[in-house]
Amino acid sequence: CLWWVMWNRAFIDCYYLEKVEFNENLETIGEEAFRQCTALKKVEIPASVKKIGKKAFGFASETHNDKDLKVIEGFTITGYANTEAEKYAEKNEITFNCKKPKTPKVKISAKNRKIKVKYTKATGADGFQVRYTRNGKTTTKTYNTLKSVTKSTAKLSKGTYKVKVRAFAKTEGKKLYSKWTLAKTVKIA
Repeated sequence: CLWWVMWNRAFIDCYYLEKVEFNENLETIGEEAFRQCTALKKVEIPASVKKIGKKAFGFASETHNDKDLKVIEGFTITGYANTEAEKYAEKNEITFNCKKPKTPKVKISAKNRKIKVKYTKATGADGFQVRYTRNGKTTTKTYNTLKSVTKSTAKLSKGTYKVKVRAFAKTEGKKLYSKWTLAKTVKIA
């Protein structure tokens, strides 16, 4: 079996299967891979998964007839926002638990009385917040973007600033936030 593919019907009729841990490099989960796995009540799907086949998990039938397949009562999927896991859950009316996005990787610098923040897209993020503090005054800027971005502040007063960044995901009208990056000190001369 290839480590990035879960074949069609790979674990069909494994009635006593209660837990599955997917490899972080998994890209495809085949059709009906976990059909009739009635003891399996929840799965966590990594962001690396780009394709989930029809009725891959969360479905069972008392008669083993395709026409009688129904979502297993209480079945839930956990994953990141804007991923194949969320799409599969929504399409099949399965409860989806959204994970907080990962903390972004950032580079922070200062030049020409501006703070420049370069960050790369964090897994599961819909956008970012940049927070900078000087003399007890804090300013937070929000950017709704899914791609890697460089942002600069307006011209700032001279002094020492502490800057940190976090990602957020939007789900069901709420925002879930990653942890803040460690604060970096920059000097505006």
